[in-house]
Amino acid sequence: MTQGTQASQTPLQRLVKRMTRMLVKTSLEDTVTHLEAVFNKLNYSHRCHTANVITVTTVDRRGAQLVLKASILDMAQYILLDFRLSKGCGLDFKRHFLRIKEGLSHIIVKGPVTWNMAMATNMLPA
Repeated sequence: MTQGTQASQTPLQRLVKRMTRMLVKTSLEDTVTHLEAVFNKLNYSHRCHTANVITVTTVDRRGAQLVLKASILDMAQYILLDFRLSKGCGLDFKRHFLRIKEGLSHIIVKGPVTWNMAMATNMLPA
């Protein structure tokens, strides 16, 4: 995508890039525990290479390797979980992300995100 194309996107199109983020209401340590429980339940292999970043490895529908990164950021009031595709099919990444999100549904902050929180977590369309 060229820079000219990116500038002509609507705010909604720019927001879509951030649809794999969620806020949770647990502590940092509890969030990691919940994530690991969901990854184990879904039979994903996972490991922490750096602080607050978990690399998750599984396979997509074609049997190819699918790798995603889960970044855990402490935002004072909440914890921000940011999932990014590292290797593999984007459509399968989205399917797996939805399974993870469903597994964490009991700790996800529900309701609209306030503008202050959106600005703090860089979730506003640029």
